[in-house]
Amino acid sequence: MKILVPIEDILFGSLIADFILNHKWPEDTEIRIVNVIEPFFLEEPSHAPFAKLMELSGPQIVGAAKHTVDELAEKISRAAPHLVVSKHVVEGHVRDQLVAMA
Repeated sequence: MKILVPIEDILFGSLIADFILNHKWPEDTEIRIVNVIEPFFLEEPSHAPFAKLMELSGPQIVGAAKHTVDELAEKISRAAPHLVVSKHVVEGHVRDQLVAMA
Protein backbone atom coordinates (compact mmCIF):
# COMPACT_ATOMS: atom_id res chain seq x y z
CA MET A 1 0.00 0.00 0.00
CA LYS A 2 1.25 3.48 -0.84
CA ILE A 3 0.09 6.54 1.07
CA LEU A 4 0.70 9.92 -0.56
CA VAL A 5 1.23 12.62 2.08
CA PRO A 6 1.40 16.12 0.60
CA ILE A 7 2.79 18.65 3.05
CA GLU A 8 3.46 22.35 2.91
CA ASP A 9 4.95 23.24 6.27
CA ILE A 10 6.19 21.69 9.47
CA LEU A 11 3.19 22.73 11.57
CA PHE A 12 0.54 20.85 9.59
CA GLY A 13 3.06 18.24 8.51
CA SER A 14 3.65 17.34 12.16
CA LEU A 15 -0.07 16.86 12.69
CA ILE A 16 -0.23 14.57 9.67
CA ALA A 17 2.80 12.64 10.95
CA ASP A 18 1.05 12.18 14.29
CA PHE A 19 -2.00 10.77 12.50
CA ILE A 20 0.21 8.40 10.50
CA LEU A 21 1.92 7.19 13.66
CA ASN A 22 -1.40 6.56 15.42
CA HIS A 23 -2.74 4.38 12.62
CA LYS A 24 -1.97 0.69 12.23
CA TRP A 25 -0.60 0.29 8.70
CA PRO A 26 0.16 -3.02 6.97
CA GLU A 27 3.83 -4.03 7.00
CA ASP A 28 4.43 -3.28 3.31
CA THR A 29 3.08 0.29 3.47
CA GLU A 30 5.08 3.07 1.83
CA ILE A 31 4.54 6.59 3.11
CA ARG A 32 5.40 9.08 0.36
CA ILE A 33 6.02 12.51 1.82
CA VAL A 34 5.87 15.14 -0.90
CA ASN A 35 6.18 18.90 -1.07
CA VAL A 36 5.26 20.51 -4.39
CA ILE A 37 6.67 23.95 -5.09
CA GLU A 38 4.54 25.95 -7.49
CA PRO A 39 6.53 27.68 -10.25
CA PHE A 40 5.06 30.99 -9.06
CA PHE A 41 7.13 30.79 -5.86
CA LEU A 42 10.36 30.36 -7.79
CA GLU A 43 9.85 33.59 -9.73
CA GLU A 44 11.01 37.02 -8.65
CA PRO A 45 10.45 37.45 -4.88
CA SER A 46 8.49 40.65 -5.38
CA HIS A 47 5.65 38.58 -6.87
CA ALA A 48 5.33 36.13 -3.98
CA PRO A 49 2.00 36.49 -2.14
CA PHE A 50 3.32 35.68 1.36
CA ALA A 51 5.65 38.03 3.22
CA LYS A 52 7.82 35.22 4.57
CA LEU A 53 8.47 33.81 1.11
CA MET A 54 9.37 37.25 -0.19
CA GLU A 55 12.55 37.01 1.86
CA LEU A 56 13.61 33.74 0.22
CA SER A 57 15.16 33.06 -3.16
CA GLY A 58 14.17 30.06 -5.32
CA PRO A 59 17.02 27.86 -4.04
CA GLN A 60 16.18 28.83 -0.44
CA ILE A 61 12.54 27.86 -0.96
CA VAL A 62 13.61 24.48 -2.34
CA GLY A 63 16.04 24.03 0.56
CA ALA A 64 13.34 24.86 3.12
CA ALA A 65 10.97 22.38 1.47
CA LYS A 66 13.62 19.64 1.54
CA HIS A 67 14.33 20.36 5.20
CA THR A 68 10.63 20.07 6.08
CA VAL A 69 10.24 16.81 4.15
CA ASP A 70 13.43 15.38 5.71
CA GLU A 71 12.32 16.32 9.23
CA LEU A 72 8.92 14.65 8.88
CA ALA A 73 10.34 11.57 7.17
CA GLU A 74 12.84 11.16 10.00
CA LYS A 75 10.11 11.54 12.64
CA ILE A 76 8.00 8.83 11.00
CA SER A 77 10.95 6.52 10.32
CA ARG A 78 12.18 6.70 13.92
CA ALA A 79 8.75 6.02 15.41
CA ALA A 80 7.63 3.41 12.85
CA PRO A 81 10.68 1.61 11.39
CA HIS A 82 8.43 -1.02 9.77
CA LEU A 83 7.11 1.62 7.33
CA VAL A 84 8.96 2.51 4.15
CA VAL A 85 9.22 6.30 4.00
CA SER A 86 10.16 8.08 0.79
CA LYS A 87 10.81 11.81 0.40
CA HIS A 88 9.97 13.96 -2.61
CA VAL A 89 10.34 17.67 -3.31
CA VAL A 90 9.13 18.51 -6.80
CA GLU A 91 8.51 21.67 -8.76
CA GLY A 92 5.32 22.16 -10.74
CA HIS A 93 1.62 22.61 -10.31
CA VAL A 94 0.37 20.83 -7.20
CA ARG A 95 -2.58 19.01 -8.78
CA ASP A 96 -0.54 17.74 -11.72
CA GLN A 97 2.37 16.58 -9.59
CA LEU A 98 0.21 14.80 -7.00
CA VAL A 99 -1.82 13.01 -9.66
CA ALA A 100 1.40 11.91 -11.37
CA MET A 101 2.72 10.52 -8.08
CA ALA A 102 -0.49 8.73 -7.11
